[in-house]
Amino acid sequence: MGIKEWFDKVSISNKELYYKLLIVFGLFFIVPVVGVLYFAFQYDLVKDSYFLPFLLVFMVFCFLGFHLLRRLFDNIRAISSSFVRTAGEASQNNLTAVADELGNIVHSFRVLEDELKTKVSHLEKKTAEIAILKELSDLSYMTLNADYLLFIALERALRLVHADIGSVMILSKPQRDMFVIKASIGLAEHGKKGTITPFEDSIAKYTVINKTPLLVEDIETDSRFGRQSRGQYATKSFICMPLKTSNEVIGVVTISRRRNDIIFTQEDVDVLAPLLSNAAYIYDNINLFQDMNAISRSLSSLRIISKAINSSLQGQEMLQVIFEQMRKNITFDTIALLTLQSDQQNRLMILDFKSYISTNLIRGRFVTYEGTVMEKAIKEQRHRFISDVSQLSSYIDKKLFGQPGTSTALILPLTVEGRITSLLLVFNIPETDWNRMADIIDVMGDHLSLAIEKERMIDMLLKRDNVLDSLSLVRSALTLSTFDMQTTLSHAMEMVRTVMQAEAGYILLLEQDDLVFSAAFSLDMEKLKPIRIRKGTGIPGYVVDRGAAVIVHDAGQHPNFSPLVDQDTGFVTRTILSVPMISQGQVTGVLEVLNKKEGLFDEADEKVLQAIAATVAIALENARLYREALQTAQKEKTLRKSLEANCPDASVNTVPSEQAG
Repeated sequence: MGIKEWFDKVSISNKELYYKLLIVFGLFFIVPVVGVLYFAFQYDLVKDSYFLPFLLVFMVFCFLGFHLLRRLFDNIRAISSSFVRTAGEASQNNLTAVADELGNIVHSFRVLEDELKTKVSHLEKKTAEIAILKELSDLSYMTLNADYLLFIALERALRLVHADIGSVMILSKPQRDMFVIKASIGLAEHGKKGTITPFEDSIAKYTVINKTPLLVEDIETDSRFGRQSRGQYATKSFICMPLKTSNEVIGVVTISRRRNDIIFTQEDVDVLAPLLSNAAYIYDNINLFQDMNAISRSLSSLRIISKAINSSLQGQEMLQVIFEQMRKNITFDTIALLTLQSDQQNRLMILDFKSYISTNLIRGRFVTYEGTVMEKAIKEQRHRFISDVSQLSSYIDKKLFGQPGTSTALILPLTVEGRITSLLLVFNIPETDWNRMADIIDVMGDHLSLAIEKERMIDMLLKRDNVLDSLSLVRSALTLSTFDMQTTLSHAMEMVRTVMQAEAGYILLLEQDDLVFSAAFSLDMEKLKPIRIRKGTGIPGYVVDRGAAVIVHDAGQHPNFSPLVDQDTGFVTRTILSVPMISQGQVTGVLEVLNKKEGLFDEADEKVLQAIAATVAIALENARLYREALQTAQKEKTLRKSLEANCPDASVNTVPSEQAG
């Protein structure tokens, strides 16, 4: 062993405190004691009477000093361990304690110092973020210019991550198939405000689809893209952040660097997230506020339209008022209302129009829409905007839309309770106005639908009065009719034929578990009588099981339809309305009509037939009770005659009892 190795071994450097304590004890106790003993024996001080007490006291104090030093060193050792744990927790690293406790304390202080510097830097960044957020918040109270707000948010975002190139792209509405640049910094010609980029051609689409930030360290080596970096976008590393509101992603912010090649990290993404989230909400709120102002400006027109609908105005007079109010809110040259003709397939009638230019439209003229763009709007049940009417190919489209001075057109289907009743055509409406005013146009279209529905309801009420009169006749006829069941059924079928616009119908009565045909119109009863329908089979059996009416618009497609009647009678069933006949809470039969002559069976038809079925059920129940009463009376009469024949005195005895009764 060399001198250096021996010296390192006995050295107190990098040794624990207990080792150093022993060295100190040896230097300050053992050496002095040995020296005292040497001189005591050398100069014969041992014989002195005070020597031994002095030596004993000296040793006691030395051991006390050693004990105090050991406690002090224990405290230092505990403090060292505590500092190591604290520094490890603060730095989130597992620090390993070494033999030198004082070295541990120094190292822990250095770790805590570094962590404190990191935290201070982080707090400074957070302070900058909060300051920017406050600035955006204050700015939202001072301006309603949404694009300016986005520019400020972009400029502050670049400052936070030390970048110098960026853009804000907003998704177009309502199709969301284009990115429109609303603000840019450092992109020159490639990123001017208003530049449009197709959604499918932009890397930013991945941010919109996934609704999460897109961090690219090197676009040329990234497996998701793997394409060459484009010079206008500066570095190969960039960030694409979504602008998210509570409902959807409204756009993206792209950020890159030109002055240096520092790669963006997740920390940069975390720094940008709160700023851009707040900017998105403020931008969305500004747009909502502007939309609300536009809606409020339209409310006065809507109130006038509502008053016109609820007034005594009718027909063209009411429609002209509505057209005039729509003109005050929407830019157009001609507006026309075409109604669907239920009795004439694929035809529309020009009900009314208002034009501020010359037009070839004629009120009352019929137009065939088969094969036209109008047919597509009807089938799809949604509006269609035609940006260039010269591109239309069919003859009807060219004739109707290709009028002189017409360049664009809007086809708006008008619906009532989910069914299209008419089309609203608006000529020469700017596409920007349509995108901006789509909701208002829809609301005004709904009001126009109400106006048309009002006219239809008036006609329907007149027809309903006729139906109610017919129902009254049904009740009167069945109430005053004979108690003969077959006669009652015949009367019922005649009334159903009169009231319901159906090609055929019949009544089935429940006998045990079978339904049997008891009466019919427009069908051969001789062919129907042998047919028995089990409960739970066919449309009638299905109605009996459910105890509720069934409307079938396509008999061949209904899973419960049975072709027995068609096969035996030669009748072709297309549509069915079947209602239960209920008496005293029990289903006693089924009343069914087939093939409405005009259109399809609806809820109004169901209510009428159900009312007839209830009346017929009561009449049949009365006939049954009457028949049972006659049978009971006949039995009593027969029994009385039998008693009188067998016991002559019985007739005498019955008189007092009858009088008592």
